Amino acid sequence: MTARDAPPLLDTRDLVARDVGARDRKARDLGARDLAGYRVLRSLASDQDAEVLLGHRSAIARDGDSVDDRGTGPLRPTEVQTVAIKRSPASDSAWQTALRECAALERARGDHVVDLLDMDADDESIRLIFERLPRGDLAELLSIRPRLDAGEAVTVLAPIASALLRMHAAGVAHGNLSASTVLFREDGAPTLIGFSNAQLFEPGAPEVVLEQVDAVGRDRAALGTLAALVLGRVDGARSRAARELIADLQGCDDESVLPLLASRLFEVAAAVPVRFEPDVQEADTSPSAWRAIPVGVVADGSIASPAEQPSSRWTAAVARLVPEPLAQRVVDTVVGSPAAPVFAAAAKAISRRWGAWTAGRRRLVLAVVAAAVTVVIAMAVAPSGAAGKAPIAVPSASWSASSSSGTSSSDEQPGGSSPSVSGDDPLAAVSWLVSVRDRCLRSLSVPCLDRVDEGGSSALSNDQSTIRVAEQGGELPDPLPAVTSDRPAVLIERLGDSALVRLGQAASTVSLLLVKGDGGWRIRDVVVAGATVPGTPAASPSPNPTTG
Repeated sequence: MTARDAPPLLDTRDLVARDVGARDRKARDLGARDLAGYRVLRSLASDQDAEVLLGHRSAIARDGDSVDDRGTGPLRPTEVQTVAIKRSPASDSAWQTALRECAALERARGDHVVDLLDMDADDESIRLIFERLPRGDLAELLSIRPRLDAGEAVTVLAPIASALLRMHAAGVAHGNLSASTVLFREDGAPTLIGFSNAQLFEPGAPEVVLEQVDAVGRDRAALGTLAALVLGRVDGARSRAARELIADLQGCDDESVLPLLASRLFEVAAAVPVRFEPDVQEADTSPSAWRAIPVGVVADGSIASPAEQPSSRWTAAVARLVPEPLAQRVVDTVVGSPAAPVFAAAAKAISRRWGAWTAGRRRLVLAVVAAAVTVVIAMAVAPSGAAGKAPIAVPSASWSASSSSGTSSSDEQPGGSSPSVSGDDPLAAVSWLVSVRDRCLRSLSVPCLDRVDEGGSSALSNDQSTIRVAEQGGELPDPLPAVTSDRPAVLIERLGDSALVRLGQAASTVSLLLVKGDGGWRIRDVVVAGATVPGTPAASPSPNPTTG
């Protein structure tokens, strides 16, 4: 074949034409079309009443430097506006809902309320044009952030509480507040959406009128639940202050929830920007998570070399000589001591000297040191037995009966667990968790708590402190309310792998924050209003809950 017969090379103009044509065909395949002057890109959400679409509008121009003489140069958008379009079928009920939503948004207009940009309609549908909130909703944030900084919780909750107070004073209640109706703007500001179920009433109405408005009551209850979920995830030095605020919220009247949040949140922490990136899973390095390595096996599971075997055997011998509770207490004290670096340096020096000794000398020194350490520790930490010292508390018969009634046969096995803990239902797991937790406290077993409390959580820290106080002669607090068929637990709200559960009857003041991890459901926090449970101090109610 000659050069004359060869097919012509593909021209640059053909490439541009093909690319533009492919984009146009793809847009038609996706059903893209114009609504209210905006190009519809995709659907964001839908239900039986309406659909929310993502749309954008831009002015298109072509660069002056065209790639050919026909003016088909590269496209250049001069201005782009992205919006959320709520579209519903044109019917009498849809018109009533749309008009009510517009009226509610007009009264609620202000900070932390979504902006209504425009409204459009024809014979087929009604379209409300809203600003786009690109950071997602609160439910999504809580699903990727198991733990929050105290300042982040303040940033989320304080603006919503203030916005609801302002709305109620203006004569409008949201009526459908949840983690899915709190979205975030590009700058991270929380914003209320979803006013289709809003309720209008007289602006400036007194409290006696607000109490009769159903939507106002729903707003107050919903924000109280959201506050418990968000504050329950607070980690760090201010977690105790967050738990105290949760207890105050659960113990106050409904009309005091919003003022209490608006005034007390900034006592917990100063507001900081919300981080929307997922948390990095960190390994639990607390002493309660430490596990002994079997003799002859190293950390990666391989068999140790013969040179390491004598040291491992003598290490195991020391472990048999020193009781486990005493060893655990020493480890906790050393790790939490400011002198931990000094201990580490001393251990390194001793290790070098140990390696230089002969095997016979090691045996002799090890035997003497083990005996001396055992005697010293026993004398230092054992109760004195003085006449005035209260004996270790013995659990009452009612405690034993209530704890044993909710315990399955698997609880009798060391390290055993119930299939309900690994399942998806937190209500199925809470009975087993409460029962086993009470047994751990009754038997004064710190390692047992790993089966029910989340590693590094407030619940684990408080329960460990309770056991140590009891070992020194203190009394054990009353157990948590038992979960039975007559007194079932109540699921207040669930978001992803976390759930807030109330124990006992509707008047119960005890709630558990449960979190599901690799090992199943665990207790992260115990929240009590006006009472004391094991390891959880009673919250002191504010003299004036309205002003904090």
